[in-house]
Amino acid sequence: MITFSIFLAIVIRSLLFQSQILDKLVIGIAVNTPITSWNRVVEGITYIQNGISAYSGDNFHQTPLVLSFFYLLRNYNEQILNLVFIIFDLGISFNLYYVSKYIVSEMIVKENNIRSKVNKSSTEILVNESSAIFTPTLVSILYLLHPFSILTCIAKSVLIINNYAITLAILLTLRRKGIAAMFALAVASYQSLYPFMLVIPLSVYLCRDVKDNGSSNGRLIFKFINYIICFCLWFAMLLLLSYMLVGSWDFIWATYGFILSAPDMEPNLGLFWYFFTEMFDHFKLFFLFVFQINAFFYLVPLTFRLRHDPIFLAYLTCLLVAAFKSYPSLGDLTFTFALLPVWSHLLKYCRNSFVILIMILSSTILAPILWYLWIYAGSANANFFYAVTLMHSTAQVFLVADLLYSYIVREYDLYYGIKRDYTLAKPHLSQLE
Repeated sequence: MITFSIFLAIVIRSLLFQSQILDKLVIGIAVNTPITSWNRVVEGITYIQNGISAYSGDNFHQTPLVLSFFYLLRNYNEQILNLVFIIFDLGISFNLYYVSKYIVSEMIVKENNIRSKVNKSSTEILVNESSAIFTPTLVSILYLLHPFSILTCIAKSVLIINNYAITLAILLTLRRKGIAAMFALAVASYQSLYPFMLVIPLSVYLCRDVKDNGSSNGRLIFKFINYIICFCLWFAMLLLLSYMLVGSWDFIWATYGFILSAPDMEPNLGLFWYFFTEMFDHFKLFFLFVFQINAFFYLVPLTFRLRHDPIFLAYLTCLLVAAFKSYPSLGDLTFTFALLPVWSHLLKYCRNSFVILIMILSSTILAPILWYLWIYAGSANANFFYAVTLMHSTAQVFLVADLLYSYIVREYDLYYGIKRDYTLAKPHLSQLE
């Protein structure tokens, strides 16, 4: 089944690369951003070929190493370039297959160890051992054939490299390859900055071996700090290598400064562009700080609550980043949506799953329609399009809240039983007295 899915995914992507369908579909605003757009990369390569620094203007915002990678491929056939993006997509699918396999297997082992403490009425909600067989295959197929991942690939969005680095970092963490995992995470953070938040959950996971061996809290903290330092060293090394390639530090403001200051008000699926277009310059800095800290702040309380399940914490962090980053796209949701079956045991507790599904489908369908009506037909305006992007981001926040609620309620049910009395009995007279 998975072999056929890989073949089908390659065929679909190859055919779409050869077709002219992308010239007819209005998907640019949903898939491309000023940071990940392939046109911006081509422009950066053109700058270099003409002896001009790619960071001298205000159009190129990708990192020097990614630019150098595609610069080396500039003379190759277009088919080779398409193949590179397909290979990255298949690599993400491979990573997701083993990530889901490791996560489900660990959940089964963990719940088998606490089975004696589980309430007798709650045995039916334990993770089914058969899920370790079909869940990895389902996750891989979902990614390969999901419309979001297909569109991201054929649009040649460089976000695909970022997603590969994130999934690789999670996979290496699950395999207890700490130093390599920190390097992969540093690569993802080097490219788009926001993934650096994953250093907390991944480091917590890597420190579990020390905790399981009964080591002291001091040793646990020492190892945690070591992984943080390791990540910082890898990140600093990438920055230094970039400096050696470019010959200046201009790329820092052109990439990370651009992400944090969000000066480009080109419409996208995020919340920044409309809000700051209407914002007075006097208040812009304050609200920019508020919007950016919104993407980072939730990691603190979630870490305290989910410190015993750091991989689930990492998953929720990825969803929050996709919702609150300054320049989001559909590509940010590709691997997070594909990983949803891993936590299928939480679905029975979800309260808003139907609403979330309708909101995501509606926003995905309406976004290109309202974009066309606004920009080309002139029969709509920015308010219509922003309403759709607001619905898109709200759906992601609802998804995070629903998954967290389901996780907490299921955790309670495991120990106290699934039968609860919600009726409000009338108090007796003696109780009132």
